[in-house]
Amino acid sequence: MDYESICGSLQTVRAARMFYKYGKLDRLLERDITTSSDDLYEVYYELLIAATDYMDQKYNESYEYDHWYFSFRSMMQYYRLIREYGSLHSMKLSENPYVKKAEEMLSAALYSCCLNGGMGWGYQKKISAEWSSGLIVETDGYFHYELDLLEALLSIDAWYTEEMQKLENLLRKERALAKQYVPELETA
Repeated sequence: MDYESICGSLQTVRAARMFYKYGKLDRLLERDITTSSDDLYEVYYELLIAATDYMDQKYNESYEYDHWYFSFRSMMQYYRLIREYGSLHSMKLSENPYVKKAEEMLSAALYSCCLNGGMGWGYQKKISAEWSSGLIVETDGYFHYELDLLEALLSIDAWYTEEMQKLENLLRKERALAKQYVPELETA
Protein backbone atom coordinates (compact mmCIF):
# COMPACT_ATOMS: atom_id res chain seq x y z
CA MET A 1 0.00 0.00 0.00
CA ASP A 2 1.42 3.40 -0.97
CA TYR A 3 1.38 6.62 1.04
CA GLU A 4 -1.65 8.08 -0.79
CA SER A 5 -3.72 4.95 -0.19
CA ILE A 6 -2.82 4.96 3.50
CA CYS A 7 -3.85 8.62 3.83
CA GLY A 8 -7.13 7.87 2.06
CA SER A 9 -7.82 4.91 4.33
CA LEU A 10 -7.14 7.04 7.39
CA GLN A 11 -9.76 9.54 6.23
CA THR A 12 -12.45 6.87 6.11
CA VAL A 13 -11.33 5.55 9.51
CA ARG A 14 -11.57 9.13 10.84
CA ALA A 15 -15.10 9.37 9.42
CA ALA A 16 -16.07 6.10 11.13
CA ARG A 17 -14.64 7.44 14.40
CA MET A 18 -16.84 10.54 14.06
CA PHE A 19 -19.92 8.38 13.64
CA TYR A 20 -18.89 6.42 16.72
CA LYS A 21 -18.34 9.64 18.70
CA TYR A 22 -21.85 10.87 17.85
CA GLY A 23 -23.49 7.49 18.50
CA LYS A 24 -24.31 6.81 14.86
CA LEU A 25 -21.97 3.96 14.00
CA ASP A 26 -25.00 1.79 13.34
CA ARG A 27 -25.94 4.09 10.46
CA LEU A 28 -22.69 3.18 8.70
CA LEU A 29 -23.55 -0.48 9.07
CA GLU A 30 -27.04 0.17 7.68
CA ARG A 31 -25.42 1.77 4.60
CA ASP A 32 -23.10 -1.28 4.33
CA ILE A 33 -19.98 0.77 5.06
CA THR A 34 -18.02 -1.85 6.95
CA THR A 35 -14.44 -1.42 5.69
CA SER A 36 -12.13 1.50 5.13
CA SER A 37 -11.64 2.76 1.63
CA ASP A 38 -8.45 4.18 0.21
CA ASP A 39 -10.53 6.92 -1.41
CA LEU A 40 -12.87 9.02 0.74
CA TYR A 41 -14.78 10.17 -2.34
CA GLU A 42 -15.89 6.60 -3.10
CA VAL A 43 -17.96 6.54 0.09
CA TYR A 44 -18.52 10.25 0.79
CA TYR A 45 -22.06 10.37 -0.60
CA GLU A 46 -23.00 7.36 1.53
CA LEU A 47 -21.41 8.99 4.60
CA LEU A 48 -23.53 12.11 4.10
CA ILE A 49 -26.68 10.00 3.76
CA ALA A 50 -25.75 8.15 6.97
CA ALA A 51 -25.11 11.42 8.83
CA THR A 52 -28.50 12.94 8.03
CA ASP A 53 -32.13 11.86 8.03
CA TYR A 54 -32.78 13.42 4.62
CA MET A 55 -30.40 14.50 1.89
CA ASP A 56 -30.80 15.79 -1.64
CA GLN A 57 -28.02 16.78 -4.01
CA LYS A 58 -27.97 18.44 -7.41
CA TYR A 59 -24.97 19.34 -9.51
CA ASN A 60 -25.06 22.50 -11.61
CA GLU A 61 -22.89 21.83 -14.65
CA SER A 62 -23.05 25.40 -15.94
CA TYR A 63 -21.52 26.86 -12.79
CA GLU A 64 -19.79 23.70 -11.56
CA TYR A 65 -21.15 23.58 -8.04
CA ASP A 66 -23.05 21.10 -5.90
CA HIS A 67 -26.29 22.13 -4.23
CA TRP A 68 -26.96 20.04 -1.12
CA TYR A 69 -30.00 19.96 1.13
CA PHE A 70 -29.75 18.23 4.52
CA SER A 71 -32.43 17.76 7.16
CA PHE A 72 -32.82 15.95 10.48
CA ARG A 73 -35.84 14.72 12.44
CA SER A 74 -34.43 16.54 15.46
CA MET A 75 -34.30 19.82 13.51
CA MET A 76 -37.89 19.45 12.30
CA GLN A 77 -39.14 18.75 15.83
CA TYR A 78 -37.08 21.61 17.30
CA TYR A 79 -38.70 24.15 14.95
CA ARG A 80 -42.16 22.76 15.71
CA LEU A 81 -41.47 23.16 19.43
CA ILE A 82 -40.13 26.68 18.87
CA ARG A 83 -43.46 27.64 17.35
CA GLU A 84 -45.33 26.17 20.30
CA TYR A 85 -43.05 28.06 22.70
CA GLY A 86 -43.66 31.27 20.76
CA SER A 87 -47.40 30.72 20.83
CA LEU A 88 -47.40 30.13 24.60
CA HIS A 89 -45.40 33.32 25.11
CA SER A 90 -47.10 35.40 22.39
CA MET A 91 -43.92 36.10 20.47
CA LYS A 92 -43.04 36.25 16.81
CA LEU A 93 -40.64 33.73 15.36
CA SER A 94 -38.07 36.51 14.81
CA GLU A 95 -38.23 37.35 18.55
CA ASN A 96 -37.90 33.76 19.74
CA PRO A 97 -34.63 33.22 21.66
CA TYR A 98 -34.50 29.59 20.52
CA VAL A 99 -34.24 30.70 16.88
CA LYS A 100 -31.27 32.92 17.75
CA LYS A 101 -29.66 30.06 19.68
CA ALA A 102 -29.97 27.74 16.66
CA GLU A 103 -28.57 30.38 14.28
CA GLU A 104 -25.53 30.87 16.51
CA MET A 105 -24.93 27.12 16.71
CA LEU A 106 -25.20 26.70 12.92
CA SER A 107 -22.75 29.55 12.33
CA ALA A 108 -20.25 28.05 14.75
CA ALA A 109 -20.64 24.49 13.41
CA LEU A 110 -20.24 25.46 9.75
CA TYR A 111 -17.59 28.16 10.23
CA SER A 112 -14.59 25.86 9.68
CA CYS A 113 -16.10 24.49 6.46
CA CYS A 114 -16.45 27.96 4.94
CA LEU A 115 -13.24 29.44 6.29
CA ASN A 116 -11.14 29.06 3.14
CA GLY A 117 -13.88 29.33 0.55
CA GLY A 118 -15.54 26.84 -1.69
CA MET A 119 -18.70 26.61 0.39
CA GLY A 120 -21.70 28.72 1.26
CA TRP A 121 -24.69 27.80 3.35
CA GLY A 122 -28.10 28.87 4.55
CA TYR A 123 -30.99 27.25 6.35
CA GLN A 124 -34.75 27.26 6.55
CA LYS A 125 -36.93 26.79 9.59
CA LYS A 126 -40.22 25.85 7.94
CA ILE A 127 -42.52 23.14 9.28
CA SER A 128 -45.12 23.07 6.51
CA ALA A 129 -43.96 19.74 5.05
CA GLU A 130 -41.73 16.82 5.86
CA TRP A 131 -38.07 17.89 5.73
CA SER A 132 -38.96 21.55 5.12
CA SER A 133 -36.53 22.64 7.85
CA GLY A 134 -33.01 22.06 6.70
CA LEU A 135 -29.56 23.20 5.66
CA ILE A 136 -28.78 24.42 2.18
CA VAL A 137 -25.11 23.96 1.32
CA GLU A 138 -23.39 24.84 -1.93
CA THR A 139 -19.85 23.69 -2.69
CA ASP A 140 -17.62 24.29 -5.66
CA GLY A 141 -14.29 22.98 -6.92
CA TYR A 142 -12.40 24.92 -4.25
CA PHE A 143 -14.10 23.03 -1.44
CA HIS A 144 -11.80 20.48 0.22
CA TYR A 145 -13.29 20.18 3.71
CA GLU A 146 -15.43 17.09 3.29
CA LEU A 147 -14.63 15.65 6.71
CA ASP A 148 -15.25 19.02 8.36
CA LEU A 149 -18.68 19.19 6.72
CA LEU A 150 -19.42 15.62 7.76
CA GLU A 151 -18.49 16.36 11.37
CA ALA A 152 -20.50 19.58 11.28
CA LEU A 153 -23.58 17.65 10.16
CA LEU A 154 -23.13 15.07 12.91
CA SER A 155 -22.67 17.77 15.56
CA ILE A 156 -25.66 19.76 14.28
CA ASP A 157 -27.96 16.76 14.63
CA ALA A 158 -26.56 16.05 18.11
CA TRP A 159 -27.20 19.67 19.14
CA TYR A 160 -30.77 19.71 17.82
CA THR A 161 -31.48 16.37 19.52
CA GLU A 162 -30.27 17.64 22.89
CA GLU A 163 -31.95 21.04 22.62
CA MET A 164 -35.20 19.49 21.38
CA GLN A 165 -35.34 17.31 24.51
CA LYS A 166 -34.71 20.32 26.76
CA LEU A 167 -37.39 22.33 24.99
CA GLU A 168 -39.88 19.42 25.19
CA ASN A 169 -39.31 19.22 28.96
CA LEU A 170 -39.75 22.97 29.37
CA LEU A 171 -42.95 22.98 27.32
CA ARG A 172 -44.32 20.01 29.27
CA LYS A 173 -43.88 21.99 32.49
CA GLU A 174 -45.36 25.16 30.99
CA ARG A 175 -48.40 23.26 29.65
CA ALA A 176 -48.95 21.77 33.11
CA LEU A 177 -48.74 25.22 34.72
CA ALA A 178 -51.09 26.69 32.13
CA LYS A 179 -53.66 23.96 32.85
CA GLN A 180 -53.43 24.72 36.59
CA TYR A 181 -54.18 28.40 36.14
CA VAL A 182 -56.90 28.21 33.51
CA PRO A 183 -59.53 26.57 35.79
CA GLU A 184 -58.85 29.21 38.47
CA LEU A 185 -59.58 32.00 35.99
CA GLU A 186 -62.87 30.38 34.96
CA THR A 187 -64.18 30.17 38.57
CA ALA A 188 -63.29 33.76 39.45
